[in-house]
Amino acid sequence: MKNLFYIFAFVAVSLAACSPCRNISNTTELMDSFRTETTVVYRDTAIYIPADSAKIKAMVPGCPDIEIKGENGRALLRLKIKDGVLKAECISKAYAEKFRFYFTQTNTERIRKQSVKSSYVKRERFTPGFVKFLAWSGGIIIGLFMLWLIIKIVIKYIKPI
Repeated sequence: MKNLFYIFAFVAVSLAACSPCRNISNTTELMDSFRTETTVVYRDTAIYIPADSAKIKAMVPGCPDIEIKGENGRALLRLKIKDGVLKAECISKAYAEKFRFYFTQTNTERIRKQSVKSSYVKRERFTPGFVKFLAWSGGIIIGLFMLWLIIKIVIKYIKPI
């Protein structure tokens, strides 16, 4: 039973020594950025001012007869004095205009992304040639020694008749 324990311990140590050695490397990346989006909205607007007029009559005795006409842009003015009566008339023309307005809307958005990357790093070990030779020769010698022990135990318990 004692020999079985030593054999089990030897196998366990041998397997543990042959396992690959890995280091886990975690890399955390944090991306922080701003995205600005500008939108232009166009709006058409029409302005229409209808034609209009105003007339005034007044008594002005003793004035000579006068007639005056004047035009400024869309407005027309007529002033007439005849037989002591003042007549004033103001006529404005219709006005229509089309305008185009634009509005800008700016939206700013913050984007944050975090990612974790895990990678295994396998270390490559350099073993010199003479160390490899010693390991192989030691393994062969231990194997021969174990074979000799097994044969000795078998011969001891099984006696030739």
